[in-house]
Amino acid sequence: MKTWQKVLLILLIPAVTISVVWIGMAHAAPELPASLAPSVEKAEKLDRKLVLLLTAPAWCVPCQELERKVLSTPEWKAFAANEILLETLEYPADGSFPTPAHGDLAKLPGFRGYPTLVVADHSGKLLALRDGAVAGPAELIAWIRSL
Repeated sequence: MKTWQKVLLILLIPAVTISVVWIGMAHAAPELPASLAPSVEKAEKLDRKLVLLLTAPAWCVPCQELERKVLSTPEWKAFAANEILLETLEYPADGSFPTPAHGDLAKLPGFRGYPTLVVADHSGKLLALRDGAVAGPAELIAWIRSL
């Protein structure tokens, strides 16, 4: 084997290895932060998706609208009671995080503001984030079921 071929192999092998690892990491489903372990355990026991609602109803108009248009409807209440584990985390107007989970969720990639829905499978793998702007309960329910 010629010298230039050896050099090429020496350079190529690490580059390919790094690329494979990088691609694998990019496609791996991220997990919820450890601060949410109790919620994940509940979801696992129930064998349901975990839906976390990040909201600020005391000061956030879109949060109040989500409550009025979706969360207070009989359709949503039945869905939440029978098909998912819904946990609500309320955020104060002063920007503080009352628990470590509040801060960890606000740092998730894709988080843009309130309200936000975070959906994970029963083992804690993050499936999706979505802002709370929806047309109604049917749309939100269909989205969660599709994940």
